[in-house]
Amino acid sequence: MNTCIASLCPLCGSTMASDSDICDYDKDAESAPTLGDYAAMNSGLLTHDEHVLIVARWAMHRPAGLGQKSLQKFKAVVLEKWGQFQQRYPLSAENKTLTR
Repeated sequence: MNTCIASLCPLCGSTMASDSDICDYDKDAESAPTLGDYAAMNSGLLTHDEHVLIVARWAMHRPAGLGQKSLQKFKAVVLEKWGQFQQRYPLSAENKTLTR
């Protein structure tokens, strides 16, 4: 299925597919978009700065429990990268059992 980018999420600036009105970063902790990041960073597929952007976008949807300084830092990251596409790397099936 081909999707085109229709808009940006008003909370985190992530691109949203035209067939969805829900941001892909709006996930609970068990489905957080950061779960595969460490394996991707270890493999050289993802940099630390790219990981920080993913965490920041997710945090904009889940700010409860964040300190004011952390929230300000994440907002600054999101604003700097507003509209920029970020590749994400989900956990492989065999790794999902290790994280639960």
